[in-house]
Amino acid sequence: MRKTASTPPTAPGVIEAGACYSLTEFRDRLRLGHKGIAAMRRAGLPIRRFGRQGFVLADDALKFMAGLPTESGAIAGFNNT
Repeated sequence: MRKTASTPPTAPGVIEAGACYSLTEFRDRLRLGHKGIAAMRRAGLPIRRFGRQGFVLADDALKFMAGLPTESGAIAGFNNT
């Protein structure tokens, strides 16, 4: 199967409570690269698997982001310089 470029989300940067996003859509919405998502996973973001596809529940993502430091505190895997 040929991969196609993901289409930009209708509302980049918006994570709606109660939604479920594929890893690709989640990454596109937050405008992060693969390394950014990998760092979030290492820092504790739960990923749900169905077959070979990974998904992020919006409620998990919002809870994870609410627990992040509000200032430029160090997070494992992020370069805060």
